Amino acid sequence: MRAAWLAACALLVACAPERPAESPSVAAPHAATQPGAPPPVTIDGALARTPGDGSTLVRVSVVRAHPLGRRIEPFLRAWPGWGKTLASITPRPLDDLEWIDVVGPPDPARERMLLRTVAPDEAIDARLRARADGSLRAVTRPLPHVVAAVPADAAQATEAALQGGRLVEPGASDDEALVVEMPEPHRVTSLVPAEVRLAVLRAFARPGGAGEALVELTCDDEATAARLADVLRERADRVNGVVVRLLTQDLLGGLKIASEGRVVRLGLPATREQLESLATLAQGLLPPSSSD
Repeated sequence: MRAAWLAACALLVACAPERPAESPSVAAPHAATQPGAPPPVTIDGALARTPGDGSTLVRVSVVRAHPLGRRIEPFLRAWPGWGKTLASITPRPLDDLEWIDVVGPPDPARERMLLRTVAPDEAIDARLRARADGSLRAVTRPLPHVVAAVPADAAQATEAALQGGRLVEPGASDDEALVVEMPEPHRVTSLVPAEVRLAVLRAFARPGGAGEALVELTCDDEATAARLADVLRERADRVNGVVVRLLTQDLLGGLKIASEGRVVRLGLPATREQLESLATLAQGLLPPSSSD
């Protein structure tokens, strides 16, 4: 379910300029803090991201501006392991949120989330007081327009890291909608070969309602990357039969796959018409309540 959700989101949000690298174990560089100014706090630092943690960043503001943005909102509400928590924060994520960043291992119970809201803090606070999503997470608003949702045993450390600080916004270009970083992705989905050590997916909104998805798969060595590129080309050709071409308006016909050193790169542009076809197909992945 998680892999299918990510795939659907990637294709629809592409409806990933690169997020500046931020090492989970080393504080990201920043400009010198002015005397008396709140110290900068990175998202990865506040959420205690470790080298084995993955991350998913959704820039809701970009999704909101895309012509197909409203068709993405049900996928936010159906986020595996997070849908009910998001609903307890806002029933209208597309209207009320600026971005969502989730880090952690492939286990929602151990993941941690930060998000920025555009709704009034008073409205968010009222929803948090009435929260009843059935999870054991601690959900708080440690900064103006910032909500944290973390396991209960991580709440104190997260609040201490954020309170009194200045949260560093996710680095991104104006058209970047989604970034997924997945160490050892085979643990999450068998669709990714075991030889891949890191998968990074980025999705961009393009003019006219189009989009583009970019994927980088880092392998152990160049020979493995070259072999994997060949395997993926063969797999794409096999999957892209007559029925798939008709249903997707030949989306996979534009897929580009190449290896460079240890990295396999995939690029998939999509027209607005192709994305609309995908949105219709992907709707079938959603539970009925998420599309209400």
